[in-house]
Amino acid sequence: MSELTLLILRVGFLILLWSFVFVVVYSMRADLFGVRVKKLPEAAAAGTAPRAAATPAPRATPSPSPAASPVAASAPSAPRASKPGKNGAPATTESVARIVVTSGPKAGLDIPLGTETLTIGRSSESGLVIRDDYTSSHHARLVLWGDQWMIQDLDSTNGTWHDGARVHAPVPIKVGAPLKVGATTFELRVWCVLFEGSSVAVSHTGKVRSNNQDSGYSGSNLFVVADGMGGHAGGDVASSIAIRHLESLDLVFATTGEAERTLRDAIQETAGDLIATVGRRPELAGMGTTVSALAMVDDYAVIAHIGDSRIYLFRDGQLTQITADHTFVQRLVDSGRITPDEARYHPRRSVLMRVLGDMDAHPEVDTFVMPTQPGDRWLLCSDGLSGVVDDAHTGKALGQGMTPSRTADVLLRQALDGGAPDNVTIVLVDVGGPHPVSIAAPTVVGSAANSLKIDVPAQRSGRGGWLHPNRQAANEPSHFEPAEEFLEELIEEDRRRARRRRVTWIVGALAALALLAGAVFVAYNWTQTRYFVGTDDGKVVVFQGIQQNIGPISLSHPYEETGISADDLPPFERQTVEATISAGSLADAREIVARLMEYAEVDG
Repeated sequence: MSELTLLILRVGFLILLWSFVFVVVYSMRADLFGVRVKKLPEAAAAGTAPRAAATPAPRATPSPSPAASPVAASAPSAPRASKPGKNGAPATTESVARIVVTSGPKAGLDIPLGTETLTIGRSSESGLVIRDDYTSSHHARLVLWGDQWMIQDLDSTNGTWHDGARVHAPVPIKVGAPLKVGATTFELRVWCVLFEGSSVAVSHTGKVRSNNQDSGYSGSNLFVVADGMGGHAGGDVASSIAIRHLESLDLVFATTGEAERTLRDAIQETAGDLIATVGRRPELAGMGTTVSALAMVDDYAVIAHIGDSRIYLFRDGQLTQITADHTFVQRLVDSGRITPDEARYHPRRSVLMRVLGDMDAHPEVDTFVMPTQPGDRWLLCSDGLSGVVDDAHTGKALGQGMTPSRTADVLLRQALDGGAPDNVTIVLVDVGGPHPVSIAAPTVVGSAANSLKIDVPAQRSGRGGWLHPNRQAANEPSHFEPAEEFLEELIEEDRRRARRRRVTWIVGALAALALLAGAVFVAYNWTQTRYFVGTDDGKVVVFQGIQQNIGPISLSHPYEETGISADDLPPFERQTVEATISAGSLADAREIVARLMEYAEVDG
């Protein structure tokens, strides 16, 4: 290799090395001190807007957020705008007024958004401080251009993202679009009055089931319970899909009508998603879920319901079931064929007439609106609670005035003490009340708290079904919509079953009585093989039987008179005879009598 070539390589290597050094230094400087950014141009016309604010906003102080508690409640921070913006609409000063952190170290943080520029970064000088390894000291900023909020990257190391796209120049922000800075994702949301109160969500597998097919959600304004079904493979998937669809509706609604319509449409869209999932995974056929949802809109509770999960209202010391079970036995109760007490123990109490599943793309969902007031306690629960703990004990627990978290623990304990044959999910919501109101991240419990991974176990051999013909198959649907004649047939079948049950009880009782009588007869005959010597009216007598009596019933009787007077016996022998002398047989008894006769002759 020539010296010229070597010189060129050296010079090239030095240039490359110094370039690398300059890049590193520049990056470190930008990360520590930020970079110069140009102001946005002034609005061209009055219709667009005034100049963007140039002074940084004061640092936002995060509200307290309990780390360990499942309570998810919020207090209002701003009045409601007359025209709240919808998701996807431009984020303007008229449509948004708060920043909600949805993921990252400060998930659940909800802070008001003013009209001044807000810097986001790791530096303590930032308006929104985010401390993680992926966030630059001066990472990005929110700035107004007219009345439109813009997101601007400050030449950060890892970049800034808006609605899935990296930001290279100032970009108009959309309402509800995810904004990602480092490992933190946040959104700009509409003017709202958040629900004032406290809530909690808990879920437990129970004492019999091997997996949890229930899901629960407790947010700022939305609360949901979903009870999945379809065997080990599909129930958890169905309830998770339902929660994933509905949790995006944890937003403010302008009217109760809008909330009612949105909830109904979302639940029906979930049915379409379940059908599509089964189309991709046929082994999940028959999966379904109940849904009981509660959305708070001002002083009203908007309810959407399908299945047999329940919503209760506890007000002024009284517990009231708000939703009606979409079950076979509930139809029997409504028609007057059985009583509510009979329905509680009916063999078909788990048969659903309506459910969110893969067989109906447009299921009928009950929706209605109810006024609510401070002091109300709303209870959403799966049948793992309502099927084990009766209303009296539930009302007693709700009326003790404990915190939602403590009350939920008491109800869960009662269900577990009752055997908990099914999953137990509880969402408890207090409207106002004496307990502290906090701002916390939404709480997701049950199967929806896990990653949505469809893992279907291998099917068991057909032998198990032969051994257990009444056991429901893993993918067999547990809901149907029977015709009226089929209902009558089922009712008649239940009647025949009741008659067979009565006959069985009568036959069993008669058999038990016969066995008891036989045992008594055998025992009495045995007693008549025993003998003893005693006294009867001052005379020595041989008795047949045993000395004991059963109440007024004597188990012995005089068998043979001896002609010996007790007074003719010496004192010791007389006392012994009066206390009775046991004999193994009649011959032994007669030998005892012969000895006593000798004592009588000697004494006489």
